[in-house]
Amino acid sequence: KTVVLPELNTQDLSELPAEVRKDMTFVPARTLEDVLRVALPETAVAGAPALSGPVADTGTAAAAPRAARTRDNRENSPQR
Repeated sequence: KTVVLPELNTQDLSELPAEVRKDMTFVPARTLEDVLRVALPETAVAGAPALSGPVADTGTAAAAPRAARTRDNRENSPQR
């Protein structure tokens, strides 16, 4: 199995038991192109036009994946 993870999270891999890591390949990704190279290896990603506008702005909530925003909202909201 191959797992693509944010490059900044590679330091957290040491927390996984060796028996879990042994059958997995971890690929650190810095950009979306890095992810696509792994997820779609037969597709030519090199030379793809760069994204522009709010989607490419990773510093805003609008750029965060929807699932992450939803999870964060659940974690920070009072229990019902």
